[in-house]
Amino acid sequence: MKKISLLSLCALTAVGAMAQESVVKEAERAMKKDPNLEAVLKIITPAFEDPATKEMAITYFIPGQTAYKQFDNMFAMQQLGKLEDKDKPKKARLLLQGYEYMSKALPLDTVAEVDKKGNTKIKTKYSKDIINQVSGHYTDLYSAGIDLYNADDKQGAYDLWNLYTTVLPSNPAYKGKLSLPADTVMAEVAYNQALAAWQIDKYDEALSSFLHAKDLGYVNKNIYDYAIGVASQAGKDDVVLALCNEALPLYGKEDSKYIGLIINDYIKNNKCAEALTVVDKAIANDPENAQYYVIKGVLYEQEGVEGDPMPMYLKAIELDPQNSQATFRYAYLLLEKARNIYNNAPAGGAEFKRVFDEDFTPVMTEAVKYFEKTYELDDENIDALRGLEEGYYLLNDETNMQRVQGLIKLLQ
Repeated sequence: MKKISLLSLCALTAVGAMAQESVVKEAERAMKKDPNLEAVLKIITPAFEDPATKEMAITYFIPGQTAYKQFDNMFAMQQLGKLEDKDKPKKARLLLQGYEYMSKALPLDTVAEVDKKGNTKIKTKYSKDIINQVSGHYTDLYSAGIDLYNADDKQGAYDLWNLYTTVLPSNPAYKGKLSLPADTVMAEVAYNQALAAWQIDKYDEALSSFLHAKDLGYVNKNIYDYAIGVASQAGKDDVVLALCNEALPLYGKEDSKYIGLIINDYIKNNKCAEALTVVDKAIANDPENAQYYVIKGVLYEQEGVEGDPMPMYLKAIELDPQNSQATFRYAYLLLEKARNIYNNAPAGGAEFKRVFDEDFTPVMTEAVKYFEKTYELDDENIDALRGLEEGYYLLNDETNMQRVQGLIKLLQ
């Protein structure tokens, strides 16, 4: 077996290291000659894996610098009207690539120097240039994000805007170096960032961005609605509840869904007493809101809660005759009342006829009336049609029963 000496191994290692460092130098020359990230990466990629160069700042500084220089060239072309629209996304992605490589180079940029007294000092070689390049292109991140959003690259848009709103402003290395916009502008970007994340089903990221925008002052109904929707999709019920409680005093009068979600959470957690307190307070603040009475009626229908729901639904119908939820719940309770009368009536004979005519028929007729109203308001409510089918059957109204059965078939 051929023996290789330790000296030979060291020599081979040194040759390998020199080869990879040569690759880095070649990439640097290519960058200076013509900043083209694709060409530079083709040269320098082997150095990313080689032990001799993968921990060197320059290995990542060169492609990072190339990306920013190429971006600047394309930006200049755009200013002169010479950049085609199809190339704008490529220009925008150069900012992401530039930051990616610079963020790898920065923590590696330490150079140990020994002075005449033998003391070792740690210095940096590229850090200043890295920070200047990244911070110098900070304001470009927003418009670049718009380019990617318009090109349907929602992930790229989100990543650029995330650098703009969160990553760079929170990085101590860039403190005092960034031209930060006013909070109103930052909030607008965070809001758009959230929309981009939502459209690619990244609910946690979208929620975080919506909340960031809200904290920066972007407070309107949309941001609450969208944040609640995203939090719900992410399964964060606690956040949904917190947002609803925050939105309720601001927009509760124009939208009852906030209190509805709050009440649902209380019901789910068997806190009906607390739910009644909330809805009573809402009614006191806005007594003309029909939906609040619907919600109170639903609460009264819960097991263990004392109260008659029917007056609540009637009040809601009085305030808003177009409230299909109120008409349906009222009709359903009438149907249950009519069923109970029918099922407990004497079997046949004159007494049955008396109960049928005097007690059962008026209640069921009223139930049918409100089921018909519900279907008029919501022609996809198959439960209203099923209530009508049962009602007309028990009222011996064959013609209307067949009509309703035909409507049910259309919805099935």
